[in-house]
Amino acid sequence: LCGGQIERGSQVDEQWLLDLERKHFVALAQMPKTQERIVAMLKTGKPLRN
Repeated sequence: LCGGQIERGSQVDEQWLLDLERKHFVALAQMPKTQERIVAMLKTGKPLRN
């Protein structure tokens, strides 16, 4: 696994990983291309390839 500002070899708990995942998921969900893909999937039931 990688990501976050942490020293190599450090151990992290499950909550730390969940928080990091949530942070990046929300950032991705706010991008216009991601929103276009979500809307297209909801309308057509098929993934948008752009």
